[in-house]
Amino acid sequence: MRGLKYLLVLAAVAAPLALPVAAKAGPVEVVFVNPNKFHDASPSGFSGKERDSTLNEIRVFLEKKAAAYLRPGQSLKIEVLDVDLAGRTEPWNVRLPDVRIMRDIDSPSMKVRYVLEENAMVSDGGEERISDMSYLWGVRPARYEGDRLKYEKVMLDKWLRKRFGTAAKN
Repeated sequence: MRGLKYLLVLAAVAAPLALPVAAKAGPVEVVFVNPNKFHDASPSGFSGKERDSTLNEIRVFLEKKAAAYLRPGQSLKIEVLDVDLAGRTEPWNVRLPDVRIMRDIDSPSMKVRYVLEENAMVSDGGEERISDMSYLWGVRPARYEGDRLKYEKVMLDKWLRKRFGTAAKN
């Protein structure tokens, strides 16, 4: 009997770990589908803690920014299917193994699937590869200077504005 209780507790604790990383905050829901298989989701490779921190930062950013484009009665679900951060680490470079080197060919990109609902009816949706091939040459807003994900945030800002409207509520 004691073994059965242990298994039930273990199953209850492990079940949420088997689900995609998701959080619901207001009208925008962001889900990371199979984040362990993402192309590149941490500044220095694929370490778990760093990857989770990076994905959480992207999630919070998308929730806040996307909500500004929604009207009352609208909700948005974004499934992030892949993440490729700007630049590359060069582990062979013994002086800077954890530093991301930015080059033109290493632009940021994300693959997303989204569904926009209005009054519980689907009004828009699709799957897209978002990228910013000119990330090193574009004008970056001062609010992102010093931000470790500045290139990704500028790219997502542009995508949200293009996809969901030009005038945010706030």
